[in-house]
Amino acid sequence: MPEVGQNYKFEYDSDTVGEVQSISLSIDSNQIETNSFDVGAINRYIKGRSDVTMSVTCLYTRGQDDGHAQMIQDSITENVAAKVISFEPKTPVTGDLVFSSEGRPSSVEISADDDEAATISFDIQVSEIFTATVTPS
Repeated sequence: MPEVGQNYKFEYDSDTVGEVQSISLSIDSNQIETNSFDVGAINRYIKGRSDVTMSVTCLYTRGQDDGHAQMIQDSITENVAAKVISFEPKTPVTGDLVFSSEGRPSSVEISADDDEAATISFDIQVSEIFTATVTPS
């Protein structure tokens, strides 16, 4: 049975970022060509640098959520250090993946359409280490 977004939690700097509606993870792992003229007809590549971004959309809680407030503040503060982030099921079971890293908010958007719940969206640029670990038994 597929999981739904409300069964997951996202934390930023130990603060739970509440009311998560959606989250996406983008990993762009550049490939470096290692061909030379003495190689056969098929190109060869090695793994290059990776660019990892997480995008999170939450219901906007109008200042009642410490995670939202911290991410907004860090997105407008100069030279802010990367903070610990994690994304995992609210109640992990054996085999579930837990994603963790350090990152900085690279953009924030608050949307309030007529007759719709207001949402807040964050893009978090992951810095250096990014891990996906399996919940043990």
